[in-house]
Amino acid sequence: MRRTYDVVIVGAGVAGATAGLLFAQRGLSTLVVDKKQNGSHHKALCTHFVQPAARPVLRKLAIERDIERAGGVPTKAAFWTSSGWIWPDGDYAIAGSDGSLLAYNIERRILDPLLTRRLERAAGVTVELAQTVRSPNRLQDGSWMLVLENATGGIREIGGRFLVAADGRTSPVAAALGNELIMKKENQRTCLFGYFENVKAPVENRSLFLLGAQEMAFLYPLGRDRALLAAYVPKTSRIVGDEESKTNALKSIFAQFPDLPDLSSARLASRLYGYSDYPNLARKPVHNGVAYIGDAALSLDPMSGVGCAFAMLMADMLVESVAPTIATQPDRLDAALLEYVARFNKFFPAHASGIAADSIIVKSAATTDSVYRRITRNTYLQRLFIALTGRIIQPEEFQKAYLSIGLAQNRRSA
Repeated sequence: MRRTYDVVIVGAGVAGATAGLLFAQRGLSTLVVDKKQNGSHHKALCTHFVQPAARPVLRKLAIERDIERAGGVPTKAAFWTSSGWIWPDGDYAIAGSDGSLLAYNIERRILDPLLTRRLERAAGVTVELAQTVRSPNRLQDGSWMLVLENATGGIREIGGRFLVAADGRTSPVAAALGNELIMKKENQRTCLFGYFENVKAPVENRSLFLLGAQEMAFLYPLGRDRALLAAYVPKTSRIVGDEESKTNALKSIFAQFPDLPDLSSARLASRLYGYSDYPNLARKPVHNGVAYIGDAALSLDPMSGVGCAFAMLMADMLVESVAPTIATQPDRLDAALLEYVARFNKFFPAHASGIAADSIIVKSAATTDSVYRRITRNTYLQRLFIALTGRIIQPEEFQKAYLSIGLAQNRRSA
């Protein structure tokens, strides 16, 4: 006999796991299914900087203490620019914070299994790993029938009142149901990163973002003299060679920037990761009654460091929008999905547009220097810039303040 759940989530990564835990908190029976073979599997191509915008979701999950016990490092971004450092005091809040609004650095090899264990222990959640979803089919009553296929080819049917696709940027669910890309914008950078030991953490455990004209280098402290070092360079100058030559090239990019921790003794403690082509992608957050979250809905340049936080925020927006209707008012589900779309569109498109634009390297050096010069010379703009990059505020709020301060400066000069 086919078992039917209130919610079926395809994908047990950050987005799917977060949604599963939040749906379970609402008392909904939830199946989370993933093709990964076991709970220790994790996403490798991720620099795991969890933006402070996701902290309210982490608090809903009551998982912050677990993250820190597992080695997660509370952190805040600091930016080196051609006009100096953007390094305001305090946390990410513009004003009135208790000092706890910080980002987290936590490796995906730690975060992903932590979330999977939480799912497996959560009341009302069933986790099915090593399963591939085949033939998602919507029934006349609006519910879903899906076929699960295991590693040996065994198949069975399951049902769900509501279907969520959290299955990554290539989203097999989207392919099967025709949710095609509505955005595909070039990313002109390529990335190389690895985990290194013998790297002293910067002051205040700051995560350092070093913004050169063409090449950029990021340092994420991970505790115990361990750090992730990442370089973003134009595709035309992609780092190639064997592991040793790539490691040396990676470290040489950091050598171009001042005031960094000493990297002369830094030792590669992992394999090197990276990508040569990673375009910015977007799909409709709802298509034919299916909700899309995480990279299945929006997958942006990893340099922006928004993947984990955006995944958690989408999951939270979705659950807040639809959970009250799934079990008790299924006839209102379409209206609830429109609410999710409205929340999604209020927050994500403006950030996505800015991130995609920043993926295009050809910019006026004079204009860029002028922008950074105004920011570095004004403490309030520095705080707003940090809040924007932490996705605490919308780009429009920063832009208005930037222009207003520029006009005031021009009047004083006149």
